Amino acid sequence: MGAALQHERDRGDALHQALTARRAPAAVIAGRDDDAWPLTEQREMATRLGTGLIVIDDAAHSPAVENPAGLLTVLLPLLRAWTGNW
Repeated sequence: MGAALQHERDRGDALHQALTARRAPAAVIAGRDDDAWPLTEQREMATRLGTGLIVIDDAAHSPAVENPAGLLTVLLPLLRAWTGNW
């Protein structure tokens, strides 16, 4: 999987166009100590998608596993804002 990702073409612009066309919200969320994907690159991707980078403390590459409570603290307000529900 890692090797495949290294050779995959960049689809960031197409994703941004699709999100914009659908008026779909987006978030880029990463663990503060991610050792697999540098935060600088994730921040650049967030900028390209028209959003910001949200960093989860006490997490590395898998915030859902490493700090699920911290991730939920971020996700629930986002989902509520995006859907107008809850």
